[in-house]
Amino acid sequence: MDKEFFHGIFKKLLWLRIPMAFVTAIFVVVMGVFFKYLEIDFNNNAVKSLATITAYNDYGYPILSYNVGEKEYIVSSRSQISNSQVGQNIEIKYHKNNPTYIETGENALFKISLWMIILGALGALFIALVFFKR
Repeated sequence: MDKEFFHGIFKKLLWLRIPMAFVTAIFVVVMGVFFKYLEIDFNNNAVKSLATITAYNDYGYPILSYNVGEKEYIVSSRSQISNSQVGQNIEIKYHKNNPTYIETGENALFKISLWMIILGALGALFIALVFFKR
């Protein structure tokens, strides 16, 4: 294969850069909407409870034990808890329809979801304007 063959393929695929950037911007918007939906759903269905740190997994995240009704749940936290020790009680929120879905603090994806929507929409708008201006 010679250099001209790859250059020809590259030139043929070069027109895809703007549509792919547009698809990426739309994907960012969709993910932002999804994370915002998860945040709203979790906040509307969150139940506060106390959990006990029973151990730590290999990544340093605490393994929590808590009761919902008569059933005990043992779940690994998705975030580290600073200055925590085994046996310590911490406040958690769990989803009332899925008690294994817990939050021990602020979820970073919930914080940036609105920015994902705004920046993705602005990016898609900018790309569409550039693409259709040609």
